[in-house]
Amino acid sequence: MAHRDAVLVVGDVMFDYTVELAPGAHDEKREVSSSLTWVGGTAANAAAGLATLGVPVAVAATLGEDCAGAFCLDELVARGVDVGLVRRRVGATGRATIVIDGGHRSVLVDRGVSETVLDDLPGFEVLYASGPAVLGGRVPSCGRLVLGLEQQMVGPAIEPLLARADLVVTNDLGWTALRDLDPAAPVVETRGAEGTVIHRRGRPSTPVAPVPAGVVDATGAGDAFAAGLVAALAAGAPLDAAVAFANRLGAVAVQQRGAMLTGVPENLRAAFSRLRSEPGRDWQ
Repeated sequence: MAHRDAVLVVGDVMFDYTVELAPGAHDEKREVSSSLTWVGGTAANAAAGLATLGVPVAVAATLGEDCAGAFCLDELVARGVDVGLVRRRVGATGRATIVIDGGHRSVLVDRGVSETVLDDLPGFEVLYASGPAVLGGRVPSCGRLVLGLEQQMVGPAIEPLLARADLVVTNDLGWTALRDLDPAAPVVETRGAEGTVIHRRGRPSTPVAPVPAGVVDATGAGDAFAAGLVAALAAGAPLDAAVAFANRLGAVAVQQRGAMLTGVPENLRAAFSRLRSEPGRDWQ
């Protein structure tokens, strides 16, 4: 992929099973009002979001040599994601069971082979590491590096990648863990319905207003946000404008069921086209 805005997404691809529990009295047995089986995982969700926007994107991940792995691979190909860097190995494909019980959501994760360290990754202009564990602590070859971090990922093992990163994306708990490390790269902190905050070393934090949306299913909304952010930055948008666009894509995601973005409204596609048509600028 020699495109200016080509992106490599590195992380986990998983087999998702989402169930919504029926309300009402019950004992230990619960009835399911709806269910959905799909491909998921942070890398798959972000890559699919990028592909939906028309961004050339490849994913690097490890799947098991099982039926779940074959299913995930086929679905990514159908979404227009380049899977040439997906490895298959003996073992179980990672699985996530998402349980929605009224206003409460639980995600039960069995990672299987998904955190296998990936070797010999090719260089890309933009690399989004949604699951840095698969890099094994090594700094990848790329023009720009975006790290997607969760609270439990923050520690000494992440510091070499953090020093190389051009941008970090995390949530409020992740920022609480990161702030004492004083990262040099800007940090985009997502706060769900409260919007987003951009933290830059030595400068006041910048809030970016949320986009109101009726929530159907928040699963994968953070991955859709990351896809919008990375897509806009790869297209040359400044950071503030990229975050505002990502907020809009995240709002679309929460109105759809399942972890993976299934469509983008025409007005949002037009907004992305305008971002791509402008000359590239610095991410800061």
